[in-house]
This record gives sequence, C-alpha cells and structure tokens, in this order.
Amino acid sequence: MRTLLAAAILTWASTTAVTQQRDLNSFWTQDLNSGTFWYSPCKAFLTGQGDLPDTFRKGECGGIVETVAYLASFLPLDVRSCPPTGSTTGQAVRIVVSFLEAHPERLHEDFTDLAMEALRQAWPCVKGDRGK
Repeated sequence: MRTLLAAAILTWASTTAVTQQRDLNSFWTQDLNSGTFWYSPCKAFLTGQGDLPDTFRKGECGGIVETVAYLASFLPLDVRSCPPTGSTTGQAVRIVVSFLEAHPERLHEDFTDLAMEALRQAWPCVKGDRGK
C-alpha cells in the first residue's frame, strides 16, 4: 500500500512540475510589453475575475494606465490626452480595453503606446488644456 501511495505522489509531483515548467516557459516567451499580454489582466481589472497571476497583473494594468493618463496631460498637444476632472482609473482602463477590442490587429504593438492613443481618442485636449 505504501509503495502504491508513494508511486501516486511521485507521479502527481512530476506531472505538476512539468506543467508548471511549461507555463513558465510560455510566460517568458511572450512579449511582456504588448497589448496581447496586457489585454487579459486589464479585462480582469474591470471584471474583478482572473486567476492568481492575473490578480497581480491586473493591479499592474491599473497602475500603467493610471500613469499614462496622468503623464499624457503633460505631453505635446498632438499626443496629449486630458482626462476630465473626477475621472477614475477604472474609466481609463475601460477605455483602453475597449480600444484593444476594437483593434485586435494591433495587439502586437506596445501596450503603453496603445493606451496613450486610446486615451487621446477618448479624452482629447483643446489648445492650452492640461486636463486635471
């Protein structure tokens, strides 16, 4: 009985290790700056769902989008966006996710650039406007 139990545990452990290694390898071969990589965590940010890695990454998505929204109001007018007073990080992430869904052919592009463009389209500035 002990031999059977030991064999079962050994089989389970080796299978789990192989699966975890495969998941880790696929993670590191992704473009971590692409819209493809950030789409799922940003969607999870909005829905509150997602697996454990998404829990951390959805917070990162919120932070990236919030930073882009803040800094974009200080850029040259042709690339600036001006979030309205009282806008939230959730609203900004929703704009970015909607943009990614509307442009799946661009998901390979840099996520920060895509977020900046999405916010600029949604919250354009008028000359001299700095937002906030």
